[in-house]
Amino acid sequence: MTTLMLRHSAYWGRELLDSDTDVVLIDLIEADVPAALAGRYSRIYRVESWSDMAGLSLIAGDLIASGVDVRMVYSPTELTQFAAGYLRTALSATPNPLSVVLATRDKRVMKNLAAKAGLRVTNWETVHADRVADDLARVAEQVGFPLVAKPVNGFGTQHTDVIESPEQLADYARRAFDGKVPSATDMFVCERFVPGAEYHADALLDGGRIVSILVSRYLVNPRDLRAGAGPDLSIGLDEQTHPRPYEAVREGLTRFIREAGLTDGPVHFEFFADPAESTWTPDGLVFSEIASRIGGGNIADLVGAYCGVNLRMQTLAQGLGDDLGKLPWRRVPSPVVGLLNLIPTRSGTITGLPVPDRLSAEPDVLFASVPAKVGAHYEVGVSTATWTAVVVFAAQSEQALVERARTLVARYPIHVE
Repeated sequence: MTTLMLRHSAYWGRELLDSDTDVVLIDLIEADVPAALAGRYSRIYRVESWSDMAGLSLIAGDLIASGVDVRMVYSPTELTQFAAGYLRTALSATPNPLSVVLATRDKRVMKNLAAKAGLRVTNWETVHADRVADDLARVAEQVGFPLVAKPVNGFGTQHTDVIESPEQLADYARRAFDGKVPSATDMFVCERFVPGAEYHADALLDGGRIVSILVSRYLVNPRDLRAGAGPDLSIGLDEQTHPRPYEAVREGLTRFIREAGLTDGPVHFEFFADPAESTWTPDGLVFSEIASRIGGGNIADLVGAYCGVNLRMQTLAQGLGDDLGKLPWRRVPSPVVGLLNLIPTRSGTITGLPVPDRLSAEPDVLFASVPAKVGAHYEVGVSTATWTAVVVFAAQSEQALVERARTLVARYPIHVE
């Protein structure tokens, strides 16, 4: 059992420090912890401020992922009371709004829950700035190469790299921790590289039931997109044509949401699977990550093209208490729908973009948007969450959808200098 102590104090903490209890300390970056007493703590985390919710969340996730049983949060001083309340809620064994967010934001917590739910999860380890050498050695031994290094609670694929060797991993760690005071709240996660096709499922939950769902396959995996491959296309799978993937995803997603305490709202589920439908089972899905939010970019509109109601409208209707059964659901008239993000082929300043009305006028285009601006800088390899010109369109087959995507890419280039 562990006590989590907020703020070092020889006075307020004297009885606790004199006991044989395992004590983990959280303190501010600039706080002084005498070397003679620092060794009394099994871990020391440092945060920017007591209102640093992102830092506190990383700590909570790290404690959960490490299997630390926090029995008490000791917070005797006034300044740390809100932080203590936040941590008590986040670390609660009973699902609550905060623990659900942690379960779908911290990659270590979500992988632990996925494993408990019976889903396949790759080997993974955390690397901390304050014990980087030991952690890198453990990663090499327990995870192996190739691996994927990424932020614990990142944005899209930003700072997500495929690592082939210990030297590349050490370089990634140097870049991740460069210029920072070593602290256990500076961390990243390493997970075993998974070959094969990557999918995403976008769904709305209502009372623990899956009300709507669209399973899509990335034509090019996001990590390969960052390396310059393309096109950036998601292919929506029709449930009537692909029943086995939908059965497997529904069962796997249901297992996870029960374990995590998710009941309502949108989810975006990323996973790997063998494209051969004969192999699709819930146990055949390799869990990647999940978010309790609408998927990035215009995925909501891809869902709308498939079922008649975009995911934003579904989410708002649920939140406002509307009868979901009365929404204008309909089957898509075309067998296949896709989401294409037109992106530059090289880094630079954007000098020319497609005209939205021309994109919208293209045959079988159901939705078009051009969020990028001329004069903005685009950097290849930064993140697949960078959206420039988006098209949702339909086709009669997956092959026709891919061919149409390549035509649109050629017809509507994003010019950069």
